[in-house]
Amino acid sequence: MSQIDVSLANDILDLILREESYTPPTNIYVALYDGDPLGEGEDLGTEVDVGNYVRQSVSFNEASDKETDNSLDVQFPEADTDWGDVTHIALYDADSDGNILFAGALENSRTVYEGDTLRFNENEIVITID
Repeated sequence: MSQIDVSLANDILDLILREESYTPPTNIYVALYDGDPLGEGEDLGTEVDVGNYVRQSVSFNEASDKETDNSLDVQFPEADTDWGDVTHIALYDADSDGNILFAGALENSRTVYEGDTLRFNENEIVITID
């Protein structure tokens, strides 16, 4: 995952180059998408919005070589209805609404059916800044 949201990129530039303040979010949440959440037009993905789906909090390891990854497993609740195809994830600064921070495609898309439990193991969500 290496797409950074424009708003966050601007905040980082202002912080470093203009010495403006930036308050990082207290918690980060993983959201599931059926397409690119930072896409445009028909390429814009939609967040899962059925059944008992809720964003899940995630924590990250210390960054090294422009990269970091999740420090603990991230598990979504067992789907009580089909959630459909999940092709992308996004990291948000809130458990609902909020702002996208990073987004990217999954290496392997997943179709979540009723009874499935989607899980990302420790170190599986990798954030890279190129």
